[in-house]
Amino acid sequence: MPFEQRAQKTPVIKTPLRDKNIELTFDTGFSGRFEITEKDFDPAKAVRKIETFGTHSTGAFGAAVPVAGAVFRLDSLTLGNKIFTDEIISTGTSNLIGNEFLRDFSFILDWKNNRIYMKPVRDNPARLESFGFTYRFVERKPVVAFIFKDENFPLKIGDSIISINGVMLDHLDEATACHYFMNRVERDQKAILVKINRDGNILDFKLERKAYLN
Repeated sequence: MPFEQRAQKTPVIKTPLRDKNIELTFDTGFSGRFEITEKDFDPAKAVRKIETFGTHSTGAFGAAVPVAGAVFRLDSLTLGNKIFTDEIISTGTSNLIGNEFLRDFSFILDWKNNRIYMKPVRDNPARLESFGFTYRFVERKPVVAFIFKDENFPLKIGDSIISINGVMLDHLDEATACHYFMNRVERDQKAILVKINRDGNILDFKLERKAYLN
């Protein structure tokens, strides 16, 4: 897979996407799969998609202005000499290839010849399973920051999470906030009980893990 070197030896891969060519940054620091800006692809053209709202671009802590977006399936995506089918892509602020995709390969970056050699290490079809939201820590408190705009989804941006499955999360210090960011209570669960504070009202919701974009 040929690439161009940009600032700080960043590999950038040119690839055709529908009716235009785009540049994807090979970013091992990005935990997602693929991210593309809406100016490079209009998700309204996608047949299988789910609309989103919020932000997931500033890491574990802090906040940013929530924006509308989408996650969608793309019939085919060409990278180098290989075509990947049924890939899952999110809209965002950059064009990125991330670790959720790269972890299925061993790869070598040949800086002399500007090529990336990738060998599959497992067959892991792209899938999207979620409870329909993500949260970040604001002043060590978990706050709903990103949601899928699913019909009748109960959580809202800004809901302060008190607990998940009985694990108290609203009085954490720096160390325990980092611990629960890295070791999410909801990980590997099929259903969760979420207690939130919304404008002083304490609310309880049961959420089930759901497969999207099948």
